[in-house]
Amino acid sequence: MLRNPDFNDWTLVSLSPLSTTQIIVLGSCTLLATIFLLWSYRHSRRSILLMSLRVCTALLIIGFLLEPAIQLRMVRKIRNRIAVIVDRSLSMSLLNPDNKSRHESIKQHFSENEDALQELARSHHMSWFDLDQASTLEQVLNPPQGEDTDLLTALDHAITQSTGSLAGVVLFSDGADTGTLGAEKDPQFFKNLGERLGVPINTVNVVPQEGFKDVWVKEIIKDNFAFVHNTMEIEAVIEMVGYPSATVPISLKRDGSIIDTQEVLLYADQPSRVRFRSKPDVLGEFVYSIHVPTFAGEALTHNNQQSFVLKVVRDKIRVLQVAGRPSWDERFLRQHLKENPNIDLISFFILRTPTDQSSVSEQELSLIPFPVEKLFTTELETFDVVIFQNFDYRPYRMAHYLPNIRRAVENGLGFVMLGGEQSFGAGGYAKSPLRDIIPVTMERDPLVIERFQPAPSIAGRRHPITALVSQGSSADYWQGVPSWENYNSLVSVKPEAITLIEHPKQKTPSGQSLPLVSVMEAGAGRTMAIASNSLWRWRFHADSSGSEYDRLYHRFWSNALRWLVKDPEHSRIRLLSKKKTFRSSEDISLEVQVQGKSYEPIAFAEVDVEILAPDQSLMAHQQVTTGEQGRAKVHFENLPEGQYSVIARTREVDNAGGQGSTVFVVEDLGAELNDIKPRSDVLNALSQHSGGKAFHLGDNIWDDLVLSQPKVEEIDRRHN
Repeated sequence: MLRNPDFNDWTLVSLSPLSTTQIIVLGSCTLLATIFLLWSYRHSRRSILLMSLRVCTALLIIGFLLEPAIQLRMVRKIRNRIAVIVDRSLSMSLLNPDNKSRHESIKQHFSENEDALQELARSHHMSWFDLDQASTLEQVLNPPQGEDTDLLTALDHAITQSTGSLAGVVLFSDGADTGTLGAEKDPQFFKNLGERLGVPINTVNVVPQEGFKDVWVKEIIKDNFAFVHNTMEIEAVIEMVGYPSATVPISLKRDGSIIDTQEVLLYADQPSRVRFRSKPDVLGEFVYSIHVPTFAGEALTHNNQQSFVLKVVRDKIRVLQVAGRPSWDERFLRQHLKENPNIDLISFFILRTPTDQSSVSEQELSLIPFPVEKLFTTELETFDVVIFQNFDYRPYRMAHYLPNIRRAVENGLGFVMLGGEQSFGAGGYAKSPLRDIIPVTMERDPLVIERFQPAPSIAGRRHPITALVSQGSSADYWQGVPSWENYNSLVSVKPEAITLIEHPKQKTPSGQSLPLVSVMEAGAGRTMAIASNSLWRWRFHADSSGSEYDRLYHRFWSNALRWLVKDPEHSRIRLLSKKKTFRSSEDISLEVQVQGKSYEPIAFAEVDVEILAPDQSLMAHQQVTTGEQGRAKVHFENLPEGQYSVIARTREVDNAGGQGSTVFVVEDLGAELNDIKPRSDVLNALSQHSGGKAFHLGDNIWDDLVLSQPKVEEIDRRHN
């Protein structure tokens, strides 16, 4: 039809000067008039001829109104775009039954279908993507390295980044999505997703339909920490694909040693659950792991085990409080200990001594005798902290039990002595076996009645017991603390002890500030001396003031108890890391903190850091020196997969050696390689609900793609 070589297309157009509205109105009138005339001729003998003439007249009138013309055009068709997404996550490096990796199978497919790709590229623009960003064909064929599979984000990115008209998407993947799609089971979700994406998604499953075999620990359900001497429960979800159901032994290990094994029936193609119950008996951090035996022909054996770090903490601090008589100090301390859910309190305050005369039998008395022998022999080792509060031991014939308390402290017990008229030297402790573990030296020290405001020592501003606010505002804070009303006039603080709170004016005979709160390391245990029985005023003030000191009393005692039981947070050598699980390719970075006995940073301390394997063999070693803030960084590289403990040692702590420790795991699985089962259900749902088609790698993919064909064209020239 077209003989002009300058044009390759034509179309009908209207040249009428009338507006569209005018044409519609006049055309409608002409049509109605014609219909009316045709109706009037229905009984005429010449109706056919008359009707034909009237119809021709109407067409001429309409043609006159429209003024139709042929427009010649030079039209250039725009090629639609196809987005091709290639999954390059780590699961694509796994082998198929033909001993080629999933990603190598894609490369082979592209090589064998090079002609089909070139033919498709003549009619469409090809955009290449991996799961992270726009790429090229050469780049998407690079080895897999992605640490997760987020197909939804990849689809959104490919669609939004594809310029021009998008005809469809081709997704090469195993479907093992670690994001939203992998967890979604609702078909309506995929239907809504297909409508939102708005283009056909053609999926290509790169794993053969038959032949995939694997057994793996899919999930471990546990708490973030466990309580010592309390039963904890760990649940593992195990999946098995490609094998018949079988009963297998599944083990729970701690630091590489088996602590429990259970025979579990694993079902094919569905999850099985196993529960372990264990009672940790030691405080600290430990590496636990679940192990499943290896089956022949598994796609991956690394995922037959999964490790995690579990922190074992105290359930409760068991405290024995012995008070010589009822008092405000005794009442407020007992109330604080009872209100704390983390404390198991046994409290005795003396209302009747062995020398008190009674006119009735023991059975009729509501007050029981003080159970000295039971408490300080068989029961003593069950306590974490013992508190003597204004207590004179002599009326209860306890002299031969005091060595038991001293030995218990040297083995790790925390001990506190609070002041009063029956405490310290006045209570007979200056020459007792306890004199070696109490932080102060004593004589017949009287209780001095005097109102004063206690002040922190230099060490007290840093120590975790009395560091009640940040150091920058510490001086102002202590100026407003409630005053005390008495103190025991002690002789001095021992050289190995530390004074945390002192009298602002009074001195000891040696010229030291009078110690009010002092602490000391005694063997494996810790002790504290409080030379007053008016600490209760901090609690009384808190109940009535509503000021910033409301929690002062509670913070002091909570800090003190944590320090006495050696809470790991109060360790003087600490190893800190931002996480507990590393990849073998990662730089493992730890921070060492070294503090003195008053918790001052130790600058330029030489620290030996060792990394030990589960069998305690040395894997790596470094020596570092702390900076001015008592901190140093430690870096280790290229550690193989496994469980490791780290020990930091320095002779700067107590001049007798000290150490801190932590544990971590090097593991290359992560979410991407933990569950490697191909998910054809995800791929099928994507293609079905988006109007695309689901393929396998061996299918005739490029000729059978489902693509939308929007008419997109550009007009370069026109001629009417």
